[in-house]
Amino acid sequence: MSDAKALGMTQRPVPSVQEILNSDTRPVPAALRENRADFLGDEDLDRERYFSPDFYRLENDRMWSRTWQMACRVEQIPEVGDHVVYEVADKSLIVMRSAPDQIKAFFNVCLHRGRILRETGGHVANLRCKFHGFTWQLDGTLSAIPAQWDFPHVDQARFCLPEAKVGVWGGFVFINMDPDAMPLEQYLGEVPAHFKAWDFEHRFIAGHVGKVIDANWKVALEAFLETWHVLATHPQVLPFVGDANSQYDVSTDRPHTSRLIIPMAVASPFVAESTSEQEILDGMRMQLGGSTELKLPPGKTARQYSAELMRARMSRMTNGRDFSAASDSEMLDAIVYFIFPNFIMWGGYSNLLYRFRPWGNNPEQSMMEMILFPPAPKDAPPPPPASMNLLGLDKTFADAVELGDLGAFFNQDLGNMAWVQKGMRAARKPGLTLARYQEIQIRHFHRTLDMYVYGENGRAH
Repeated sequence: MSDAKALGMTQRPVPSVQEILNSDTRPVPAALRENRADFLGDEDLDRERYFSPDFYRLENDRMWSRTWQMACRVEQIPEVGDHVVYEVADKSLIVMRSAPDQIKAFFNVCLHRGRILRETGGHVANLRCKFHGFTWQLDGTLSAIPAQWDFPHVDQARFCLPEAKVGVWGGFVFINMDPDAMPLEQYLGEVPAHFKAWDFEHRFIAGHVGKVIDANWKVALEAFLETWHVLATHPQVLPFVGDANSQYDVSTDRPHTSRLIIPMAVASPFVAESTSEQEILDGMRMQLGGSTELKLPPGKTARQYSAELMRARMSRMTNGRDFSAASDSEMLDAIVYFIFPNFIMWGGYSNLLYRFRPWGNNPEQSMMEMILFPPAPKDAPPPPPASMNLLGLDKTFADAVELGDLGAFFNQDLGNMAWVQKGMRAARKPGLTLARYQEIQIRHFHRTLDMYVYGENGRAH
């Protein structure tokens, strides 16, 4: 049986993403013409991996310690001594600009009595422990031991802060705690080539919002690895989001990356027969940044006209950058790339990044981060990166002014997560039953997770 037949591709709603791209008014990048989904089976997924302390420990010991994770942007640590603290599960690292052309990642623990060295990011001249005063230089070498006479057994030349590996791509700083990890470029696979035209080095963090939620980090992540929840969770966008038309790209030989393309400015198959082109355009007003009514010109589809308006809007927002050659898809669609284990970024000229992490070393709490990441203005230095707005327990994404109308949208996702977590524990059925195609990205994610947790051959879900 072919993958397409096993996945039910001959019965899925039309048009497909590739058929939609055939009507694009500009040449479509070759990267967006790639379309591959390997059949990954249809076994249930063990629900205990979302709350079991034992599985959480396995993730911590075998996965978080061996994968490349996006820790920050280079512009967040521009000067020597600038640093961020990246924490995941029970691990903490200082990601430091240690020299003008060098970034290091130190394990954030004093080698004397184990105190955390840096509680927050910022700027320092050295790394001095607040407990007893052991001090390291910015390159990680030991510079001072108070009462040094009492430590004749310490070889100062070797008493350096342990380091994680660091890799930089597209202005993103990645860390990996495994000294034997594959190079970042190999780990990212096709992603750097796909993103080359979208110039992610010349973007900036315009807004950064974090929220602690009462759900496992995978529950939060997986809400953004499939689109078909739109029907029940986001019904207001059905007139202009082709949810069930979405394309999922997963390959067994690309374990660390996958992709989802959600066509915009086309009606969902659930409402397509009753939705006019003008109604599609009306629905696109939020994405197009306008509150006034738009009139569809004769002879154009809502998708074609929306792309024109988006090119003009993006040019205004970037002081005249030229988007005239960008395809309709690059201007409109949600081209969503996932980098295992916890980082999502939108390709094309959309402006969203997501990151998900365990929180408080608790398998049933996580940190969900939403980052606005637009292109920088033409011929001008990008604005400084926004600091994270960590929402309090009594706040929701709708309270984050940075997110605008997106806040209410993300709240609809948020409204499911704690209830999914509660349901995982309450269920009598031992496994979760996933769709073969529309949830294949989730299955691919767990296949890679198993590879780390249980070994190269994984094990049955």
